[in-house]
Amino acid sequence: MFGYGGSSNAASHHRNSNHSSASNSNESLSAASPVTHFPPTNGKTKRRLRISVGTDPSNPADRQIIYVNDDLHPVPLKSEHFVGRIVVRADNWDNGVNPTQAEIQRAAGIGTTPYFQGRRRLFSFQIEGRFTKTWTGDDLWWGTRMHGKLKLPPGSDLALRFAQTLDPGLQADLHHPTDPWCLSPMLCAMNVIHIAPAPLLGPPGQHHKSLAYEANFLLMKSGRDMAAETRKKFFLKQDRRRDFLITPDQVISADFYNRFLLLSQMKVSLSGFNVSLDDYWHGEPLYYLACTRDMSTTFFYVMMELVDDSPMS
Repeated sequence: MFGYGGSSNAASHHRNSNHSSASNSNESLSAASPVTHFPPTNGKTKRRLRISVGTDPSNPADRQIIYVNDDLHPVPLKSEHFVGRIVVRADNWDNGVNPTQAEIQRAAGIGTTPYFQGRRRLFSFQIEGRFTKTWTGDDLWWGTRMHGKLKLPPGSDLALRFAQTLDPGLQADLHHPTDPWCLSPMLCAMNVIHIAPAPLLGPPGQHHKSLAYEANFLLMKSGRDMAAETRKKFFLKQDRRRDFLITPDQVISADFYNRFLLLSQMKVSLSGFNVSLDDYWHGEPLYYLACTRDMSTTFFYVMMELVDDSPMS
């Protein structure tokens, strides 16, 4: 119900593609919270959407508030399991909800980005990095997870079935009483994915380019490129995922996006299923995350939550 990857027709990419290096500094990121406003839920306090990223959901010290739509400054991620960087994009992010200059400054996000021009997409999570040990394609999963019982709007099961037509690898338990989830093999879930041997991190202070390319390439045994839809169907079979290794000397670059979830308003529109999530979501942390199949290890995540709209939030 929180949005799933749509189809993509990305071009193939050559083996000698240049990968830009991650910045070792996060000084350009504002300490203020990216924000879009939501109606009060208690009749008194207006609330705002805050987006953070990290590698360990259980460790608040690991969490970084991200500057939305800042293509030129990906946020670095580093843990014992994954080293890389991430950009979060949301179309129409300001949404005309910041009437004063002070609120605009506190929004800590750019209204939109050229990434969305000519594309039917409403948000994008773009990741580039290395796993620190070897995993199989069946080990790596991507999707959403919450803590606590989820209040589901009417038609949710039908919407889930439609989402599974877009991503047949999608599995879910949205009715779980304490830990609802919705996950798919990463090799099937990502709209764009590129895996190839290449350096990621450059010398300290080296300038890096934005994460803006659109490519699908996998190191297949046959040495051939694989288009997005072909790749998603190919890796539906578990034995193929188990045979596909992702090693520490490879860089994985991926983009997850769709045209169904408008983050600036937290509204879902999916094949006749239209719902405003503020009627069903009270702002508890909602995670998009890359994790192992059993969810025991998290590699990186994007966390969304609603917080009181005050300068100190």
